[in-house]
Amino acid sequence: MSHKEDLALMAHLMRRVGFGASREELEQLVAQGYEATVEELIDPPQDRPAGKTACCYGTSLVACYQAVIRYRGNLAGCIT
Repeated sequence: MSHKEDLALMAHLMRRVGFGASREELEQLVAQGYEATVEELIDPPQDRPAGKTACCYGTSLVACYQAVIRYRGNLAGCIT
């Protein structure tokens, strides 16, 4: 698959999970690989701070989506 096709596939994935991604984020995710990205979205690394709510203020869309999954949609604050 070409890099352009990889970017399109990753952009589609990120739109489907509900947040989309910037070109820079897409480039990082393509470098990480599709399977690894899906796995990280489903099961974010445990070394991230834990808490009862997630706040996405000032984070990337990918990090925000991971927080939404981790805290089962219990968001505090705003998404910018």
